[in-house]
Amino acid sequence: MEEVKQDKMKTDKEYIRLHQEIEMAKQKGKQECKMLQQEFEKEKATIYAEHVQFRKEVDEARESDKADYRKLLTKFEQWRPLVQSEWNRIRSHAANVKMDPETANACLTVSPDGQSVKAGKAQNVPDNPEWFESVPYVLGSDGFTKGAHYWEVKVADKAYWDVGVADGSVQRKGMPNLCSDAGFWTIGRDGEPYGISDAERSKITVTTRPQTIGVFLEMEARRVSFYNADDMFHLYTFKGNFSEKVYPFFWPGWEKSPLTICPVKN
Repeated sequence: MEEVKQDKMKTDKEYIRLHQEIEMAKQKGKQECKMLQQEFEKEKATIYAEHVQFRKEVDEARESDKADYRKLLTKFEQWRPLVQSEWNRIRSHAANVKMDPETANACLTVSPDGQSVKAGKAQNVPDNPEWFESVPYVLGSDGFTKGAHYWEVKVADKAYWDVGVADGSVQRKGMPNLCSDAGFWTIGRDGEPYGISDAERSKITVTTRPQTIGVFLEMEARRVSFYNADDMFHLYTFKGNFSEKVYPFFWPGWEKSPLTICPVKN
């Protein structure tokens, strides 16, 4: 009986000890959870503060950009009359340009009014010292020896074309090189990129695809400039070593759609 009583006391003590350990573990767990919660809240507050600061910086940068844009817009509006005035001056030199079928390669067809040209099948034409024998080029009917002259050519969505000016003495038989060194000062499109007729066929930046190209020839200044006639954007200017007469130049590419000279609108 005494042994049973002692065993019971031992069991009770062990139970109390285990119960105390469990309660201590619970308290420790609660404290750890509380600490983790406090750390989480602190981290959340830090992240929120950083987010608020970031949003503030973004908003400030946006307002700064808006202010800069308004300043640039104001300056642009101040300069617009000068730009428009210069554009009006250029267009005041509008020339009555027509294409000369006597210079057109046999695979080109020039419209009866001399205002457009397109490529097609080669035709049987009499030999003419003025025509381009091997390349689909055509010149304007009248050349220029002095003064300033402006005309516009509709290129629309054509993928291949060149327009500009050519020296009257350019090679017309065989395979002339479409290059400024050979007397061709042009701008054009060869598939996707736009380029100029320098020795490297250098690419130029065109931000908006032009529907109409403006060509401005200044004989005394010895330069020819090209513009996107739709938005007055300057594309490129050549300094040319002109000699004799300089003629408008056209290459319509191999597509069926024509190159067309447009009337210059006032």
